[in-house]
Amino acid sequence: MRKIKNYCFRILLALLISFSYLFTPLTVQAKQATNILELKEHLAELKSQKQAQANAKSETQSEINTKKNNIYNAYKEKENIANEVEDAKNKIVESEESIKTASEDIDNILRYYQVSNDNNNYIDYVTDVSSITDLIMRMKAVEQITSYYDNKIKTLNSLIKEKQNLQVELADKNADLDVKITNFSNALSSLNNQLEAIDEISEDIDTQIKAQEETIKYYQSICDSETQLLSTCTNDPQSFGWRKPTVKGRVSSGFGYRSFDNNFHPGIDIAGNSEGTYEYATAAGRVAAITYRSSCGGNIVYLHVTVNGQRYTVQYAHMLEIKVKLNQMVTTDTVVGTVGGYSTSKYYSGGYDSCAYGAHLHYGVATGWYHVDYNSWSKFVSNLINPPGFPARGVWWYKR
Repeated sequence: MRKIKNYCFRILLALLISFSYLFTPLTVQAKQATNILELKEHLAELKSQKQAQANAKSETQSEINTKKNNIYNAYKEKENIANEVEDAKNKIVESEESIKTASEDIDNILRYYQVSNDNNNYIDYVTDVSSITDLIMRMKAVEQITSYYDNKIKTLNSLIKEKQNLQVELADKNADLDVKITNFSNALSSLNNQLEAIDEISEDIDTQIKAQEETIKYYQSICDSETQLLSTCTNDPQSFGWRKPTVKGRVSSGFGYRSFDNNFHPGIDIAGNSEGTYEYATAAGRVAAITYRSSCGGNIVYLHVTVNGQRYTVQYAHMLEIKVKLNQMVTTDTVVGTVGGYSTSKYYSGGYDSCAYGAHLHYGVATGWYHVDYNSWSKFVSNLINPPGFPARGVWWYKR
């Protein structure tokens, strides 16, 4: 479940970050570039998206710094609360000691005043007088001393109650701070994941920009002008049928919506081969784009091929190694790369590919020549087709 959430999070984040550019790329990515000028327009869109990623990264980093500062301040406040609690405890102890001392003073000074003891001392004190005035003064003195210590004890008891209530308030405040720290920490974790996703998306865009620039250079070297149709600039080879990308294998996951996750699968998964097994070009053509270490798809190669006069873009994903170079001409005997998908899996083996769950080749085909990354492959390309020339799911083949 966590894997699916992380994947969905990255897709959603890519759409949210690039919201202002969302509808333009849909048109650009789904439309075949017919000349160099349109290739340059696509390049400009990619660079705009890159700037959007940079802005989003800056904003996210600012939010991260704010959350870190919030957590720091919360911990400092907790530290102050701990000091206040300790101070309140000390005040309570001091007050209790003062009450004890005051009680002892009352016992020492007015011991004759306690009912439980012999009252003769007090009687002697108040009766051994020379006049009524002296009697009244002595009685008042006793009352004043008693009142002083009674008030002192009441004041100290009040202080103890105040400090006890303060401890309760501080405990509640401390609990609130714990909740805030947890919320700040969760937000910080989410922002760090967001920043990681932005970095991964930016890396994917950088790869696309580089591939697009190389493609433009390639066509500039063979076209007479930037408005000339690309189809008239090249003498790329063509095939008159499809071959399979591996000598043996079986389709483990088919094209289209899958019942177990209700997601659209923009190609087929070919299993039954160990990592390192050769993957071949399925038709003659040219290497149109290469993506290294994509966060979803890993190492990916895109071929522009022509079969029976129809142009197609072919995708190989989750590769362990890439054996071709950008703009290299390929035939059906060309080794494009090798099977990967397990050792590169982010979740199985701690690798970089979050969309790989075991050794296999993800193989996709779309009509027309496109320059897209793995995530936009199913989002933006409307001409995806079920790769031709394969038996039913689960049926093995042993030749290409």
